[in-house]
Amino acid sequence: MSIEKDRLLAENNALAKRIDELQNKNVHLSQLEAKIIKISEVVTIVFKNIEEIENFKASITKRMEEMESLMRTQVGYIATLKSELDLKSNNSANGLKEVTSQLAEVSTKLKKAEAELEEARVNLAKMEARWKETSSALDLSEKKLSGMNQKLKIAEQEKEALKTQLAAKSKDN
Repeated sequence: MSIEKDRLLAENNALAKRIDELQNKNVHLSQLEAKIIKISEVVTIVFKNIEEIENFKASITKRMEEMESLMRTQVGYIATLKSELDLKSNNSANGLKEVTSQLAEVSTKLKKAEAELEEARVNLAKMEARWKETSSALDLSEKKLSGMNQKLKIAEQEKEALKTQLAAKSKDN
């Protein structure tokens, strides 16, 4: 009877130990699920950030196109002013004083237009720099997202493996 009691007691201790192991694995599984939820939240935030960056990039691209259009307009305006200047200087026989005055006026307009063109070029260069910076940030965010997706997949695989182990061990008992 004592041997039977010792055997039952040993089996009971073994079952209690097994229950503790399964409970520990269940806790680990719950922790993995919490990590997966956190990773999913971070991935969602990264997707939102990427969308904002893409919108900003589109805005900068549009602004760059507007600046290029303005530059083309300024180049046309400068060409017109130069033509006027050439025309007025050819007509100098009509009155040197009048032509000199008109020439100064056109020259002033020409300098102003050239200054505006230079400003447009500087602004375009700034926009291009911002566009490159935004593009780099987008590339970096995409790399981070890829890494997080990989971590998420690994965590899901670990979760499934633990579930499978837990189910198998539950069937064994």
